[in-house]
Amino acid sequence: ISSLLMNSYTVLQGSYMFSRCRSKTLQINHFFMVLIGIGDWSMGLYLIILASADTYYGNDYCKVRYEWLTSGRCSFIGVLSTFASLLSVFTMVTVSIYRATKVSGYPFSEKAEVCSSIFAGIFCMIIAIVIAVIPLNPEYQDYFSNGLWYRESNVFPTLADMNSHMQFIVKYRKIKNEIRIDTKKWSEIESYIASLFVNDNPPEGKHQTFYGNDPVCLFKYFVKHSDPQYTYSVMITILCFICFILISACYAYVVFKMKQESASQGMVQNRDRENSQKRIQVKVMAIILTDLATWFPFCILSWTYAEGVNIPEQNIYQVAAVFLLPLNSIMNPIIYNEFPNKFKKAIEALTTVSHVHNTASNKSGTSRSSVEKSNDRCKPGKNDTEC
Repeated sequence: ISSLLMNSYTVLQGSYMFSRCRSKTLQINHFFMVLIGIGDWSMGLYLIILASADTYYGNDYCKVRYEWLTSGRCSFIGVLSTFASLLSVFTMVTVSIYRATKVSGYPFSEKAEVCSSIFAGIFCMIIAIVIAVIPLNPEYQDYFSNGLWYRESNVFPTLADMNSHMQFIVKYRKIKNEIRIDTKKWSEIESYIASLFVNDNPPEGKHQTFYGNDPVCLFKYFVKHSDPQYTYSVMITILCFICFILISACYAYVVFKMKQESASQGMVQNRDRENSQKRIQVKVMAIILTDLATWFPFCILSWTYAEGVNIPEQNIYQVAAVFLLPLNSIMNPIIYNEFPNKFKKAIEALTTVSHVHNTASNKSGTSRSSVEKSNDRCKPGKNDTEC
């Protein structure tokens, strides 16, 4: 809820400022803040839906486990969480590169800056959507599907992967003295299973998609070499790790250039400038530490898991959904949009307005009281000297 509220404010306030700002630099900053806010708002929506599902199923989850893992709702929030994470990461990389080029003094026209920034932001959004949606594309079902679950089947009482299906088909064809077939396509397996039920309705199978690997429906970060999604998952984790390195390097360069500029000027910094530089350094450190806490553990643990280290991946998925992802989506509006300072100023403004209103009311009340007393004294029949 906190993530939804803060990022809703970030998106609305950033959109308003983008439309009203005359400074091109501020317009670009607000545009990027809107994109980060959209990503983190989507993560907040994912967490709300996940919490609602947990409340709805409750203690009955074990009974409906496979129904949930193969449902469209699980796939939807999986796409939502992946899009949210990648959009935030890609936008933060773009922001860090933009700020590094600004302090480097590289000459850009204002129009070129705005156009290139908007193009980069839209490109980040498109890439995040494509990466999140690719695993659900029916054309890549043989690559991303983790198995089939039949609601009512004595042959496959639980979720069965492709190897389990092939073992059953081989045994059945051997009993029937049929020619052995080898296939790696789900469509052929489903057609063959359906052909076994000539006089009856075949069992309806539902695919366990890429996001149905765990109860929290996250991206499948933990894969083995034998897993068909190994290349895709490792590629994305490497991409996220490279993004973390780029963000850290760009902001380290920003701080370095600021110190270099101060030293080259050869003058004593005034207090306001020193405080401004300290705030920037604290913000940079917070950005790096937040990314470190969110993505670095994922990358290292997923790579060690892929190399055969025994890691309880289900517990890590749950920790990520409950702690790491909310941490990132809540910290971004605090770091980038300075939400606490703006909230504090808004409260102070409301308090000031209320104080001024009360003071004016008291003065007005005092004035009216004096007039009323004067009128009482000056009623007909009273002595004129009293008036």
